[in-house]
Amino acid sequence: MKLGAEIDSTCVDVDLQCANYLLFRDDTDGARQKLLNIYNRVVESKKSEIAAEEDEQYDSTVSDEVKTQAAKFLIEVDCFKESIELLTDLNETGKDQEVLYLLAYCNFKAKTYSECASWLDDYDNLIK
Repeated sequence: MKLGAEIDSTCVDVDLQCANYLLFRDDTDGARQKLLNIYNRVVESKKSEIAAEEDEQYDSTVSDEVKTQAAKFLIEVDCFKESIELLTDLNETGKDQEVLYLLAYCNFKAKTYSECASWLDDYDNLIK
């Protein structure tokens, strides 16, 4: 992981793997810090994407898989608001069962029960 960070310090995957390692070592605070760094990069990336779309030069720097994994890890460190924001961005089509389920779970844990119920309805309608 150190080598990966030395080679490309801007790589979100390196921070994601570091966060995973820290969670494995029960260092929740260290993992939270890494995950919030990823979250901030994703938010900045989203702003860059909007600007790039205006210039018709769109190039996403953070994959949907990385965003999903980061959202899952954010749930593990009780950062539900940040996880909900990432997952909401991923739910453009409303057809990803995992994202819908995670949105319902995050909203339940964040005690926004009406939102939770809404996401569960969407999930239920999708799997029927």
